[in-house]
Amino acid sequence: MGANKRLYPRVKVRWPVSILTKDHAVNGITRNISVNGAYIYYLKPHLEALPLRPKQRVGAIIKLPGRLPLLINAEVAWSDILNSDEQHTLLGVGLRFLELFYDDREFLHKAITERLAKK
Repeated sequence: MGANKRLYPRVKVRWPVSILTKDHAVNGITRNISVNGAYIYYLKPHLEALPLRPKQRVGAIIKLPGRLPLLINAEVAWSDILNSDEQHTLLGVGLRFLELFYDDREFLHKAITERLAKK
């Protein structure tokens, strides 16, 4: 089994997220998150199901319960087709956070630490 090379721990969360490119917006759900990145998945009709490109710069708006959304500049670390049927394609994307407001990073750190303490 390989070693986890991440510097910061990730926790499982299901928060709505919008990924903004220069051409369109993609609405999805976070699967896990750290202070440096997130794994997001989203469903698209076949004709619109193009994976995001690695190193592509995007904006992300992560909607949190009981708090203003996180506004993040990010880079696509990886993107892949996870599953497909006759009508839709499920895609996954790993985002690396490039810019995150200090208060938002502190909020994430606190939320992650609290979730890890409950394990």
